[in-house]
Amino acid sequence: MNIVGPGRFINTVRDMEQFAAVTQHDRAILEIGKGLSRAISGVRDTAAPFSDARRAVALLDEARTRLDDVLERGWAQQASGDAQWSQHVFGGSELDDVASLLAQADDEIARVPELSVIDAGSSTLPLQGDARTAALEGAALVQPSTDVSALPDAIKPWVEVQPGATQAAVRGIARAVGRHLMGVEYHGVENIPRSGAALVLGSHASYADPIFVGAGIRRPFHAMAAKEITKLMGPLARPNGVFTVDRAGGAASRPAVEIARGLLDRGRVVHMYPEGGIRRLPNSLAEPRAGAAALALETGAPVVPGASYGLQPGWARVPGGSGRHILYGEPIVFPRIERPLAEQVREAREVIHQRMIELHREAQDLYLQSGR
Repeated sequence: MNIVGPGRFINTVRDMEQFAAVTQHDRAILEIGKGLSRAISGVRDTAAPFSDARRAVALLDEARTRLDDVLERGWAQQASGDAQWSQHVFGGSELDDVASLLAQADDEIARVPELSVIDAGSSTLPLQGDARTAALEGAALVQPSTDVSALPDAIKPWVEVQPGATQAAVRGIARAVGRHLMGVEYHGVENIPRSGAALVLGSHASYADPIFVGAGIRRPFHAMAAKEITKLMGPLARPNGVFTVDRAGGAASRPAVEIARGLLDRGRVVHMYPEGGIRRLPNSLAEPRAGAAALALETGAPVVPGASYGLQPGWARVPGGSGRHILYGEPIVFPRIERPLAEQVREAREVIHQRMIELHREAQDLYLQSGR
């Protein structure tokens, strides 16, 4: 039986300690703790039927009890109005004790022959259930930052800029034009996280895709674009968060990947098209390149897969319907792997590709239904 190794949750414990020290989003820390407690319970219940896992179950029970005690004090202190309550509650050794118990439980579970541990260092399986919830809540805590002191000089100018009023105005105009003049309908906009890092992907069959798909992102974002686009935008590209990728791929695309990683690590939204260019067959998706999957693994940023249908040149609005649909799927969360192997990137790429195929079919079905 597969089981999530409790050692995976240690990073979440460390995140709670870090956020308590450097952010003002204290209530969110408690919400992450709730998700972590549920995740620990889920692993404990999975392991409980196995006699060889009794020691691990006892350790998980102790870890959850200590965590819940800390959270209970946290809720009480938060209600008291103490401005420094999170540092008072989480600044001691209690969370270190929880992390230690999780590490011991991880070792014990690894010794149980009937249980196969899903290891964050070897598996790219998307997180599920409470582990996914905790990861999403943790990602949402990372607030947009323009601190570029640790970055190479070549990419600093692209990361330190934060798109502002101009991009917001363009998004608003594009939404209005799309909806009222072109009949564009948006589906799943709520799936784009309202805060924290996110990698928003789209299918690419038209030059209109970045305009109208980007218009559905209701917060400042950065877009990876071909050099033809950034050349056309000229000096307006960087202030509006648009940076160039060399579509030759490989080493030529590394500068763009480094910019995207720097943005995601600082809680920003990056919008890109993993097919690497406009495809000529509207009814199919091209095989995605590896960049998006590698970024998802290296940064742990939630991936919002997307698809559109009906934006291709010459496709008229269907009478009596919209004829143009843009879909954003539920976020996919992979375990963070700082240096993923090529096979791990391929696995993640396949997960993303399959979900985008499903969304593309949904968009196509909506297009066909709108003409009936």
